[in-house]
Amino acid sequence: MNRGAFAADLIRREVLEPGRRALVTYGGGHLWRAGPSHENLTGLLERHGPIFNVVTQGASGVNLESLQPGVIDWSVPSLAKIDGTLLDASSLAYWDAVLYLGPPSDLTYSRLPPALCADRRYTAMRLRRLVSSPYALRDFKQYCASVGVPIP
Repeated sequence: MNRGAFAADLIRREVLEPGRRALVTYGGGHLWRAGPSHENLTGLLERHGPIFNVVTQGASGVNLESLQPGVIDWSVPSLAKIDGTLLDASSLAYWDAVLYLGPPSDLTYSRLPPALCADRRYTAMRLRRLVSSPYALRDFKQYCASVGVPIP
């Protein structure tokens, strides 16, 4: 179940041990600090040194406008540290910073190509990965049904 272990080992071997630094782009669920030992990618990498993790406001599920007065006036993009700010009292406290990309009404998201809903290997892989995320699982099944490919 811990898919972050491979990535953490690769980053440790190829980047950290040789004394390099890395910018790692990964799904937010793999990077947040949570649980007693947070055995995700961030937790595994923090054993080898400090990690600075960043979440986008869309991925965090948090409405920045409701938490941070004046966020609408921030330049786009903006990177804001979380520790010691109003944002620290929210679920954003699991990250070090938030990347603001503009108001939600301006954001766009890419959609899964409908053909992937009909790809049995792909859907089997997605269903295995989404088993721990009931909302994402529901959304995946609803999307596939909306493009004419119901997923049981």
